[in-house]
Amino acid sequence: MIWDGRERASDTNGSHPDLVLAQTLVYEVAMEEKLKQEVEAATKRSQVAEKAKHDAAMEGRVYTPPEKQKGVTA
Repeated sequence: MIWDGRERASDTNGSHPDLVLAQTLVYEVAMEEKLKQEVEAATKRSQVAEKAKHDAAMEGRVYTPPEKQKGVTA
């Protein structure tokens, strides 16, 4: 599409429609990457917790998550 400047300013806030599309795509990709990183971090925390539970069970202890331990601040 060739932009000839006649589109309504309210549609694109005065910006070139292709620029608006590009900015939207960049934002969506950034949000997708952020979500992916958050999922990876949550998965890692879960794996660490499972290993700690397993290790505690192997040693005959009861696993208590750090946030539930007395005197520990997170």
